[in-house]
Amino acid sequence: MEEFQAHNPSRWSVVIVFMVIFGLIGGIFYWAFFLNIGSVVVSASRDFQLLVDDDVLECPLRCQIELPVGSHQFVASVEGYYNETFKRTIVIGDRLEVELDFHLIPYLKDEVDFPETEEEDEYILKASSIGKDLVRISSGERLVSFESLKNPVLDAGGNIVSVVDEERLFLVNVENKRRRRLFDDSVLVQQALVSDGGERVLLHVVVDQQSQMWVWEPSVDALTPLSEYEKMDRVVWFPGEDYKLLMVVDDVELYKDGGLLDDLVASVSGPEPVVGLISFNLDTLEAEILNEFEIGAPTRIIRLSDGVFLEYSASEYQELVVRE
Repeated sequence: MEEFQAHNPSRWSVVIVFMVIFGLIGGIFYWAFFLNIGSVVVSASRDFQLLVDDDVLECPLRCQIELPVGSHQFVASVEGYYNETFKRTIVIGDRLEVELDFHLIPYLKDEVDFPETEEEDEYILKASSIGKDLVRISSGERLVSFESLKNPVLDAGGNIVSVVDEERLFLVNVENKRRRRLFDDSVLVQQALVSDGGERVLLHVVVDQQSQMWVWEPSVDALTPLSEYEKMDRVVWFPGEDYKLLMVVDDVELYKDGGLLDDLVASVSGPEPVVGLISFNLDTLEAEILNEFEIGAPTRIIRLSDGVFLEYSASEYQELVVRE
């Protein structure tokens, strides 16, 4: 009977096995750390700080970040500006570019002089043989005619011009040169303010002896009554926005977290209401409190082409800076 003898692998066989094992491990690490990645280039017009998942980077105008495949969360911040938050999904070999546009957090300047320059109107009403014509000042083009206007007040934004006269409201689309009257005599229109892009019109109306604020969207013929009401001289459109209002409100607590009902209960039994300056987002129905006035509250808010101003009882003014 043949005796069994154990086979001992040669030294070179062992070396080859270890080389294969190390090669596989090295390949996995190489794939994980060098091939299984992509990059994101984030840039802005100013230096910023960037939080990527749990890592914080200081970015002098631009950062290029190598990241493994998958979804990643980014938060970019600059002092005095709103944070920019975004997500990106990385695939192998990808190179994504993100351009940031930081928006200034509005702030009040110290006491300023009110601008003395007159506002330049884009449209004007001129007398004609049948009444008055709406005319584009820059070209002299006559857009539409009105038969009987007594004390018209114009406002314009985008392709929309509002004409309020004797508590009637007319909207004119200057692109197709059509006008229409909104509402019958049961709705008394006190004021119409057109957003800069012409997408929305803020209306102060009286219906059944009740003062209300409505928002009209001309492009879709949609009317939205607002649950809040603020005086006409204390509400303006946020410059450059079609979805946001600036308001001076009598009780800022009503716009804080906790719900309107809770705030109403608190306001009955709590301290005296505090006047506040807020921006109100019509899309989300959320308010951002920009300032609270314990004493010396503003009496009205004024929107001019030169900016936004708060007027106080002693004819003093502060400018609300909303753009650089």
